[in-house]
This record gives sequence, C-alpha cells and structure tokens, in this order.
Amino acid sequence: MRKFDPIQGFIDFGFFQSFFQFYGEVWGYPPRLEPLMKLIQNNNWHEAKKEFKTLLKEGPGFLKQIDGAFIVVYFERKERTGLIYRSLLCKYSLYLRRTKRQIFWSTRIEQVLGEDRPYLSKVKKEELVGSCFAEVQEPSQTYFRDIKKLPAGHMIRVHRENEEMTLFDQLRPRPDYAKLKWDQAADLVIEILTQTIQDRIEPADRVGVLLSGGIDSSAILMMLKSCQIPVVAYHWGWRGEKSKVRFSAEKVTRLANVPLIILEPGDLKALTKDANQFYLPYPGLDYLMIKEARRQSQKDGINLLASGYFGDYIFGYDGTGRFSKRIWNKTLSRRLMEKLGMLRPTWANHPEDIPIPLFFTDKAAKEAKNYLGSLKEKTSARQAMGYSLNRDKESLIQLHQLSPHQMNMLFPFVSRKLMEIAISLPSEMKVLFRGGQWIEKPVLRQAFFDWLPGEVIAYVPRQYRVLPMEARFLLKHREQVKELLDEDSILADWGIIHCERLKECLEHQRLLMLSTKGLIWAFMTEIWLRSLL
Repeated sequence: MRKFDPIQGFIDFGFFQSFFQFYGEVWGYPPRLEPLMKLIQNNNWHEAKKEFKTLLKEGPGFLKQIDGAFIVVYFERKERTGLIYRSLLCKYSLYLRRTKRQIFWSTRIEQVLGEDRPYLSKVKKEELVGSCFAEVQEPSQTYFRDIKKLPAGHMIRVHRENEEMTLFDQLRPRPDYAKLKWDQAADLVIEILTQTIQDRIEPADRVGVLLSGGIDSSAILMMLKSCQIPVVAYHWGWRGEKSKVRFSAEKVTRLANVPLIILEPGDLKALTKDANQFYLPYPGLDYLMIKEARRQSQKDGINLLASGYFGDYIFGYDGTGRFSKRIWNKTLSRRLMEKLGMLRPTWANHPEDIPIPLFFTDKAAKEAKNYLGSLKEKTSARQAMGYSLNRDKESLIQLHQLSPHQMNMLFPFVSRKLMEIAISLPSEMKVLFRGGQWIEKPVLRQAFFDWLPGEVIAYVPRQYRVLPMEARFLLKHREQVKELLDEDSILADWGIIHCERLKECLEHQRLLMLSTKGLIWAFMTEIWLRSLL
C-alpha cells in the first residue's frame, strides 16, 4: 500500500480538531490490523480513525508491528489527545512548528513556515556552513528557526496542553546475528533481500534501477532479476565515455540480460528552476539523474526507481568506536587511508575530520570546523543510519519528482533486518584488510560473489584517480557556477565563500577534484537562499 498525498494540519489547544492522516507505504502487518489497512487503502478516513482509536485503547505498540515507511497523525477532539508518529524506516520528513497554543505539521516545509516573508530572515546563519557539507544536522533540526523535524522512530504524544516527544522505536543488536559465520551472513543477506523485494513489489510494478556500476546498485539489479521483476537499468553519464563504472554497468546488464539506458546529464538551468521551489537546499547533482530517469521511465512504463542507497551503512560503516579498537589512532589512520584512496571519506565517521571547502573565507572555515566539531560523533552504525534516515533529500525527490507522476522510490537496503545485521556484525565483517588494502562491504561482496562479474566484486573506489562525473559536469557549466557564486551572491555577502578562491578552484583540475562536493553544495545552497527572498 502506498499513500503519498502530502499531509498538513494544526491543532489549537484552545479548540482541539479531530485528525487522522497517513503518509507513506506499508509492506506488511499482523492479521488484526487488516481492517485498519483496508480502510486507509480505500481512503475511508472517518472509519479508519475509529478503528485506529479502538486499537489505541491497548496502547500504541501495534504501530511497531507495521513493516513500512510511514507517518501517521491522530487527534481526538473530545478527549483532547493525540499523537504524531514517524516509523523507524521512514525516509520522508515531517516538519513541525510549535507556538504557545498550537502545533503545525506538514510533509512540505513551506506549509509550516508561516506567512511572514521573506523566509530568508528565518534562516539560521550560524548553521548555514553546514549546508555546504550536504545535510550535516542533528536529526530533529532544520535550517530555519522555530522549525523542527520529527526524527524517524519518534512519537509526539499530546494530552490537553501537554506535549512530549519520545523515542518510540529503535534498533537493537541481535546476539544470533553477532555469531554468524561468513557464509551464514552472506546467505542471510540474500534471504532478507529476496523477502524484502517480494514484500514491497506489487504485481503491476515495473522497476528502473539507478545503476552506478558499483556493487550496491549492481546487487539490487541482480536481486530484482532473480525475483523475476521486470527491470530496466539507468546509468548517468555521457554517451561514448569510457570509465570503470560504465564498463561495470554494461557488464552487469549483459549478465542480467536487462536493457541499459544511458541518461546524459541535464542542464544546470533546469536544476536551478526546480530547486527554486524546494524551500530547502538539495545536496547534490543526482537530482538531475532522477529527473531524467523519471522522464525516461514514463516512456518505459516504469513506476518504481530502485537505488542501492544505504548499502554503505549496512555493509561498510563500522562506527568510529569499534574501528578504533583495531587501529592505533582512528583520526590519523582514517585520514591516511582516505589520502591513499583505501576508504571513501564520509562525514558520518568523524564530523570534524571533513575537509573544509577550499573556497571558504577564513572566518567561515573556522566556523565550519567549530560547527562540525559540535556535532555528535557517530560512534556506531546505528547513529550514522539515524542521521541518514533523517535527511531531507528523499522527501524532496518524492514530493517534486515522483509523486506528481504516480511514481515512488524503492530502497531494498532500508530494511529493519538488514539494519539489525549492520549493528550486530563484528568489525572484521565490515572493513577487511586484504592484499595491502582496506576493503569495505566484505559480506556484501561474498554474498554476490557468484552473482556479479569479478570486476564489480573486486572494484574498490579510489579517491582522486579519475575525474568524477560531478567534476566534469561543473567544468562544463563553470561559467554558470561563477555567475551565481559571485560577489553579489548571498553566500559572499554573508562572508561564507571567498569568490577569488572559488574561481581558482574552478580553473584548476586538482583543486576542482578536491572541491567538487563543496562547490555543488554551495551552488545549491545559493539557489535555495535566493528562493527565500
């Protein structure tokens, strides 16, 4: 069941309204919840509210029994009680604004910002540097003053004028998973992925896989094919280019006998036009790929876009605390391995170790370092997954690209059982030292050893060895980037970017390689800020 019509509303403590709203998707539930699910599926909201109220008499525990990624809002006017809940696996944001006597909520942030414009005045300047590192924020925070998010797995309970937010559902390590041997863990991964896909795919679904050529998306493609799901593969790049990821994508699709469609990058002006409507900074250029994939998928009769997203956290991220038990110095060793290209840098490991963009002003660089240092260190895979689940990125994709065209995303790796594996497996099953190099995701590689070409299984990304897709795109559109991020830009006016340094980064290939992510984030942040005027 999928329900992606945006929801919004508010309650006034002086005059309680009645509400029952549902947003998201459900894949499984116990038999006793069948009446409620059928009522929701048929949009019979009045009767669904009554059924929900009946179930609630025994407590809200039944919500944990629903396998899905969803948000539910329930308020009862007569009793002046209610709740707002976001399930543990829900990657779609719910924004909140609280006044003395009211609570506003919506899946679209513009609905809770209020009518006082310009919205630019509500931006937290002190945290703005964080938008240039993608979405490096605490799960409940936004870039606007007085606007919060309900983190995944959390519930807001309201009784009369009393409101309380609590952690309602969370992951716990499983001792039986911790004792798994290599072959057992690999077999279990295949078993869970098979069941996950079978539970989430409906008979009429056709799937397009966003195939990067890496092991995560390749594994998802092969799993869908093994489940006999109609599949088309979409790969982002230029026609005729030769690269390892293109070679891998071609080899995997030949092996799986599925069509491979090359999607050339769209125009930066089109991205600017779309991003003006987001009310939030979008942290990457992959939106262009998804937009092109959505256009092509409509021609191909595709209604689901599958991604290998979350594989890094399930199979590769070990947590700095556990990692440091095996390595003499986590900060020094991590930096060394990233410099050598043995591991991919990620803010989740140690926030203050993220390289500050080379085009920041000295003041902004200092603020950025302090800001990143103030974030909680992600000492476990569970904390890192929590941060990822609470990004705004997937909400923006669903709201602006997919829902208007009756399409959805499919994230097979976002599974409770796989997440339990992630927090239970021992360290050596997450990062392995072999052949003079560190290899991430060894369990995933073993699970698909007989499924994927050897080149895909053995491929370990190296930093700075080839010019990445994003950097080539920026080179092509460098004049547009310079034009937007000039002396008249908001980021320059607020003392965050140094325009001369930025131009230098765009002119020199090595500096561009080191600054690609930061340049993209700064570009998208500037678009967002201007849209708030």
